[in-house]
Amino acid sequence: MAGGCHQVIDLNACCLWCHEDTTPHHYDAGFCLQRAPPEYGQLVDALKQYFSFQPLPASA
Repeated sequence: MAGGCHQVIDLNACCLWCHEDTTPHHYDAGFCLQRAPPEYGQLVDALKQYFSFQPLPASA
């Protein structure tokens, strides 16, 4: 973060699935965010976008 500052964001989430990744001893998991402070809405949306699997665009 800018200036080396850290900020804690308290989120509640539920793990929906978990399975071992192709890399040994690593796991992939899917979570559903249940509650986040409204002032963090944009950050939560950005994190959801970053960590979500998005379909690839169709080829021409």
